[in-house]
Amino acid sequence: MNVAINRSCLAVAVAVSLCALASQASAQSYPDRTIKAIVPFSAGSGADMVARISMPKLSQTLNQNIVIENRPGSSGIAGTDAAAKSTPDGYTLLMTATQQVITPSMHKSMPYDMVKDFIPIARLTIHPLVMAVPSSLPVKSVAEFVAYVKARPGKLNYASTGVGSSIHMSGAYFIQQAGLDMAHVPYVSPAQATLGLGRGDVQLMFYGHNQLTAEVQSGRVRMLATTGSVRPEWGHGLPTIKESGYPNYQLYSWQGLFAPAGTPKPIVDILDKAVATALNDPDVKARFDGAGTSAKHLGGEEFRTFFLSEIERYKEIVAVSGAKAY
Repeated sequence: MNVAINRSCLAVAVAVSLCALASQASAQSYPDRTIKAIVPFSAGSGADMVARISMPKLSQTLNQNIVIENRPGSSGIAGTDAAAKSTPDGYTLLMTATQQVITPSMHKSMPYDMVKDFIPIARLTIHPLVMAVPSSLPVKSVAEFVAYVKARPGKLNYASTGVGSSIHMSGAYFIQQAGLDMAHVPYVSPAQATLGLGRGDVQLMFYGHNQLTAEVQSGRVRMLATTGSVRPEWGHGLPTIKESGYPNYQLYSWQGLFAPAGTPKPIVDILDKAVATALNDPDVKARFDGAGTSAKHLGGEEFRTFFLSEIERYKEIVAVSGAKAY
């Protein structure tokens, strides 16, 4: 009996050793062919923008081609599902964003589990949104806006780029925090949403300041505050919502790189190190700054901890926002 047990244990040990050796050998030759980065959102989205800026430098760092594949649909579910079902060998990656920590709370069933089916490689960027209103609205501060809306309960609207989007959650969370009565207007595209805001069809929208630049410069849109914890350098004194009387309001958008579960750790480590190198490149940093975001690398367990905390945070935000799961 003991001999049989010992032989069984030996077989397991040999199998584990062989797997480890295979993983090491795979990592030593990685990458030896083109890598595909799936972006589960449309061209021009935040995740797509980050991919377009960072992937060329990552490609150079890894000395291998990286192809960006946009696979939008169903709030990022379609492309993410494709990535989850891909071979876990480091040649198919997922470039995604804050949306991934919101979607699980918005859907009763999902074809994948972001925690179980993916390995967080690295966070690349993080940035606050801005609270924006039509310039035709006679308000120039958060307090004035709140007073204006409270004097017109049920008569005003706030915009988003879709039900359950991070833009929707940012607006719904503020509405709840400020105790306002406003209707949600989800637009089909970001361009339509910003156009509607500039025309005064809607009276509030939370969005990236860079995406609102044209409307702000035209004089059609006014920025009232930022969702971050500190006043941004690009904001020219723009206050935070937190300092404007809502100490619990603080939200950021972020973008990160994931691999399918089962991807060998040595390969994940290679990718994380390459991302850190790419983000330290002055040209990449400058391009991110110009796009209204900041390169803020988090890798390994730090990114995993951040990702898990964001899932829990948005469970609460979805709940208090009144947004319905579907």
